[in-house]
Amino acid sequence: MKSLIQLQLPSGRKTESVDQAILTLSSSVKWEQISAAVAYSSLAGVARLHEVVYSVQPEVSFRWLLGLDDYVTQPGAIDFCCSIKNSVVKVYSSKTPRTRFHPKVLLFDSVTSYPSSSMIVGSANLTFAALNRNCEAIAVLAAQNHDEQNLMRSRFNSLWKLGTEPTSSILADYRKKFEKHRKSRAFLLDTESESSANKGQILHSDAAIINPGSATVCWIEVGKNTAMGKELEVKGEQVRFFGLEPTGEAAAFRDFRVSSGDTVPLRLKYQGNAMWRLQLHSNVPEVATGLRPIVNGRLGRSPYVAVFKRITKENLYSLSFPRCDSEEFAKIRKQSEISGTIGSTSSREYGWY
Repeated sequence: MKSLIQLQLPSGRKTESVDQAILTLSSSVKWEQISAAVAYSSLAGVARLHEVVYSVQPEVSFRWLLGLDDYVTQPGAIDFCCSIKNSVVKVYSSKTPRTRFHPKVLLFDSVTSYPSSSMIVGSANLTFAALNRNCEAIAVLAAQNHDEQNLMRSRFNSLWKLGTEPTSSILADYRKKFEKHRKSRAFLLDTESESSANKGQILHSDAAIINPGSATVCWIEVGKNTAMGKELEVKGEQVRFFGLEPTGEAAAFRDFRVSSGDTVPLRLKYQGNAMWRLQLHSNVPEVATGLRPIVNGRLGRSPYVAVFKRITKENLYSLSFPRCDSEEFAKIRKQSEISGTIGSTSSREYGWY
């Protein structure tokens, strides 16, 4: 069995990160299935693993075995894994007193490619910090023959058999216990320091606890990114709210209930660089009036925030434009702050809850 020992040092190079090891493996072989058995997982961690793999192999399937011991794994991480296509999810908590479910194993598997199996084992949990910043040690293993391939599979399957389906009752009970212990466990994911740090991409912070695909409200400041008032730039990670992939897929229409009471179909189109555009038109009253003021003969910065609220699961949303300085938006922003789900571009804030 071929092996490589890799250290991720806090001041080390990005090329030596666990994140990079996953990307290298994902790019090396056409894998058919990625399997993860991990003690602690954050929403940002599972989303990052999926993002890295999906960016190069969008057809791959996933198996997730997420540990529930100590109430560290975020319910949003479980929600995320359940929401993505080609994904099977199990959860597990130790049944033996004074023991914990504590593995960190990723299996990359294929029956058609050679080498046909690889594995990452080590100290790294599925959190964004563990994949990118923490001091971690991992071994990257590659099977050289069918016996070694079968050994990797059998070892992972021994873990997989421990898990159980995350039923609604199991998840409801876990959510209550997670919230009860959330503040006392925050140091394990370093979410306290992250929530007060400078904002960037939401799912690059373990402070985020709500999966955008499960959120009820999503928002982004209009700012100046409107293509003459007819398009609104939307961050890639936000489009999971609309059931789309951040890194691109075919353009899609969604229905929006606007301030006139009409339901208006609007097109979401991927523009590259993990950014989408919502293509607006004058059937949206605020667009017809003008989202950006004219200042010295030019379009100025918009004073509005685009707020989307989920009406049904069948791709129907409301769309409104409260002012950035309004009490309505202050309440919306506060809810996102509590959920650790405020991000920013170079000039605009955005979020969900």
